[in-house]
Amino acid sequence: MSTVLKCQVDKKGRATWDGPEFVKYADENDINPDLSNKENLEIVGNITNGEYNLAIHNVSKNEEGLYKCYQINNQKNTANETFVTLTILVKPKNVTIDGTINGQICGQENVLLQLKCAVISGNPKETITWYNMSSNIETGGPESLIAAITPTRFDHRKQYTCRVNSTALQEPLEETVTLDIKYAPIMVFINTNPTRTNEGKNLTTACTYDSNPAASVVIQKENNVIRTLCDKSTCSHTFSNVSRNDSGLYKCIGRNTYGSGHANITVVVQYPPDIHISQNGKKKVLTCQPKGIPPIYTYRKWQHLSEYGKRIRWLPAGATVEMESQDENIDNYQMNGIYICSAENGILNAHGSVVQSGKYSVLLKDKPKFVYSTEHIQYGRFSFPINISVSVYCYPEFNSWNVSSEDYCCYNETNFGHVTDSNVTVRIFDAAIQMKVFKMSLTTLMIKEEHFTTYTFWIKNEIGYSSFKVKLISSDRPETPNITEIIPGMNSLQIKFVRNYNGGLEQQFLLSYRKLTDKKWRISGPINDTFEQYYVHMITDLDDETYYELRLYASNAIGTSNFTSAWIVRTLDAEIKLNVLLSVLGALLGCLVIAISAFYVFWCHKKDEMAVENYIYQSQGNFLSNQSDHQRDLRERSLLLHGNGNITTGLGNINSVPNALNTAHDFQHQRSAGIDSIVETQDIHDLNYVEVAFGPSNSNNTSFIHGINDRTIYSDIDTTAFFESSQETQDNSSRDSSEDDFMYVDGIVHYTKRS
Repeated sequence: MSTVLKCQVDKKGRATWDGPEFVKYADENDINPDLSNKENLEIVGNITNGEYNLAIHNVSKNEEGLYKCYQINNQKNTANETFVTLTILVKPKNVTIDGTINGQICGQENVLLQLKCAVISGNPKETITWYNMSSNIETGGPESLIAAITPTRFDHRKQYTCRVNSTALQEPLEETVTLDIKYAPIMVFINTNPTRTNEGKNLTTACTYDSNPAASVVIQKENNVIRTLCDKSTCSHTFSNVSRNDSGLYKCIGRNTYGSGHANITVVVQYPPDIHISQNGKKKVLTCQPKGIPPIYTYRKWQHLSEYGKRIRWLPAGATVEMESQDENIDNYQMNGIYICSAENGILNAHGSVVQSGKYSVLLKDKPKFVYSTEHIQYGRFSFPINISVSVYCYPEFNSWNVSSEDYCCYNETNFGHVTDSNVTVRIFDAAIQMKVFKMSLTTLMIKEEHFTTYTFWIKNEIGYSSFKVKLISSDRPETPNITEIIPGMNSLQIKFVRNYNGGLEQQFLLSYRKLTDKKWRISGPINDTFEQYYVHMITDLDDETYYELRLYASNAIGTSNFTSAWIVRTLDAEIKLNVLLSVLGALLGCLVIAISAFYVFWCHKKDEMAVENYIYQSQGNFLSNQSDHQRDLRERSLLLHGNGNITTGLGNINSVPNALNTAHDFQHQRSAGIDSIVETQDIHDLNYVEVAFGPSNSNNTSFIHGINDRTIYSDIDTTAFFESSQETQDNSSRDSSEDDFMYVDGIVHYTKRS
């Protein structure tokens, strides 16, 4: 290796080079022959240009030192000196970090760790620096440098670099080490805390852990290890069909040689409330106690049911309810039954219902109470067995009882008096319900005149006693019920009716009905008498757009009542739009027929003609052909009387033709509005008849009644006779009369003989 020590001199002066320790190295261009390294020395450069340079070849440590270039200019009487220091550069080498194994150095979390970097020093002396990534953490040297750190788990697998810098180096020397920091496990649940889920769902709880070295991990509930599945960094437990019993605190615990760690999570299983009800007997108050998660409840109205499950009443919503009504004076037995509290907390049950209910059976003690349906007046028939009874609610059960009359004290000691279990229908809070009672009865005794008297029923339990008086009077058949309304459907009829006196005995109702085209009556029922304010009965499986005739009667053990007046009603058309269209068309054509008839009547009056002819039907041929079969049948049965005659039928009197025409107009108006007309006819057992009479007229006129299309003359009419209404014949009706019918159709009286 060679180097050149440069010196700039004046070309007219004399120059020399002195070496270390002021030894002469060169005088002008001559090298000192006494030097041991004279072979390695040489003056170079162009002296004419003032270059007086000393070249040293094969430089060694021995040539290192201070050199001086010296020149004297005698002409100018000056001297110049240039000093050059020759330094031999030596690169540092062999950078090492103490304690490394395969490029790693072990440490422990929170324990001091010394990182020592060493190097074989060079010339000039090197600088040593420790870096954490790009951050300078320590600088020093030469030869070695220690960086002291206290690592955490976050320093695990971080790299630290020792860097050696020297002017002898073109690039700094580096050595990198990776930290292997040992630490205890850290556990973290990845679920939210607390974790909420609904009962019946699936739930997976999982925790992640970080440790060095690896940890053993378990999940525990209340110190009991549950099934845990783990991979490299996660452990989990899966609940299938989670239940409320799975609620609680769970721990994820990990352990290694450097310690342990754990994480907690609370699992909240939400479920709909279980409803429990408690009773404060003294205050007659019930308390609803729902138990669910979350414990925030919305209450619904309470229900009061009979022991057979029929609703008696609704009670206000809330956690508590008073059984006793504030507005009424009621007996304890009326508050008995099943009470239902309903509440919700927003969680669905297994059946998808959000509202949950609980039941509680109430049975209040009281002295015996005779139920309201028991009648003070009861009925019997002379020379028939007596059968009178009362219904009494008794809790606790009775311990003594008796039936007595004014003439006899102790029917309980005979075979005539009985107490049996029974069910009755009673009205409580406006609801008709069945309830269990004791039936006290007096039976089998053959009724004599002296038995028509007052009887006292007496019964006692541990709370007290009660008595009830019954007067026995002679019984009879029931009275006829009343139909109030019939509502038609397409294939059904809904009949509303009210009861009447039952004759002193239990009664039932039977509904008799048939098509107008049928001869045979059909029966619907029996319908039990439950003492309702009104009754509703439905007949189904009927034909649509069909006229039906209905009548109702009552029956008891003695016999049956008369029929109600017959009702005629038409079921609805299945094709409503077509029905409305036909009704409007029928109404228009009906009005046209009436107008033509009225004009014809007026024309007849003008001619003083009194003939009775069926002109309406003779003028309706084309009209009838376009109507339904039933409409045609109704019109073909009709009879219109012209003139001053009167008509008497089993239904009453039509005193003049204008009244009949008005009736026809009203009926046609109902049809045009799309409403099925309800036409009332006489009792089916009443005698059907027609009496036709005319006022005085010219005896020269001969009048006849013709059938439609000039059929056979039905009768000759004495036009000189005067009409006398016979009330006796109108009232002579009974259930045993003929099945002949007649009815009002479109306001025209029609008579049909049914054989």
